[in-house]
Amino acid sequence: MFSAACAMLVACQEPTGVASQTSKGGPNDDGAGDGSPSTPAPTTGPGSTGDDPGSTAFTGTSVAGDDTGTATATGELTGTTDAPAICGDGVVDPGESCDESFAGNNDAGACTQGCKTASCGDGLVWAGHEACDQGPDNNDVKWGGCTTTCELGPRCGDGAFQPGDEECDASAPPVEGTVGCDPDSCRFQARVAFVTSAEFTGQLGGLAGADAACAAAAAAAGLDNAPAFMAWISDGKVAPATRLVKGAQAIGYPYARRDGKRLAYDLKSLTSDGIEVPLDITEFGVTLPPLHYAWTNVHVHGEPFSQADHCQGWTSQSFKDTARTGQVSPLPGELLTWQQNGLWTSYAAQACNFKPSSHLYCFEN
Repeated sequence: MFSAACAMLVACQEPTGVASQTSKGGPNDDGAGDGSPSTPAPTTGPGSTGDDPGSTAFTGTSVAGDDTGTATATGELTGTTDAPAICGDGVVDPGESCDESFAGNNDAGACTQGCKTASCGDGLVWAGHEACDQGPDNNDVKWGGCTTTCELGPRCGDGAFQPGDEECDASAPPVEGTVGCDPDSCRFQARVAFVTSAEFTGQLGGLAGADAACAAAAAAAGLDNAPAFMAWISDGKVAPATRLVKGAQAIGYPYARRDGKRLAYDLKSLTSDGIEVPLDITEFGVTLPPLHYAWTNVHVHGEPFSQADHCQGWTSQSFKDTARTGQVSPLPGELLTWQQNGLWTSYAAQACNFKPSSHLYCFEN
């Protein structure tokens, strides 16, 4: 039968193969029989390692017993578990499309650090295979962007002129009378000037209001440096020659229209030699027809033309008040006379309610 201690062991078994004792049964018999002690046979079955006497390897599943302290054993416990999948271990595990090891995985290579095969649209640039990759923002028509085939999209220096995004393209042949083009920005190497597409009465809100109208027009057209645009206008006290401070300091730096045609070599040249071509192109690049006018009160030399003709400091739209205007462009055959007399900036006086053909000249400072 089991010993009392066996009840506390898991999967306890009664030893087998124990030699039986022999006894003569006499009064002097000490129970030793023939003098040879009984010896248990080696255990080699379940519960023994076989090679390490005295050690046991439990392969069952213990089940808690009751209050008596007994326990039973069922099933089998192997003691092994599956290793977790690791990106970078060199093994393509479920959920991975590649794995070239920690050293081999590269976001600029064929297999990314996330164990994904490189592809156009993943937002990573595969060196030697993709020129760019902006992920979901890849677009075949966006200027300065990346196409859906991960090639560079339309951009400055591609040899094609994109009017909506570039002022010029340096790869195009130079044109007589046109200012230079910056090859890195595709912007004219000049300060820009335009005539507003909008028309106004003389109630502009003073010089500040006129400048704000120019800045807003430049911003609407997407021009660089939009806040720096100022109106070519005078309130009888100050005028462009003194208001365009930065332009005056940039000696030798030209002014140009939106189409790149040079207006003058610099501000000094504009106020001394006059304008080279009519300033009749709007902020959006549209050419106004003849017989349009612009509020100015500016003399051909950039100084105030009158102490009175400025719509009460550009605050009035009364028909009783007047202001000096310039003629935006001449009639056919009158260009030379128009230029020589500075009619672009000083042509005639108009009533301050004069509309709808009174614009503003806007110059980048």
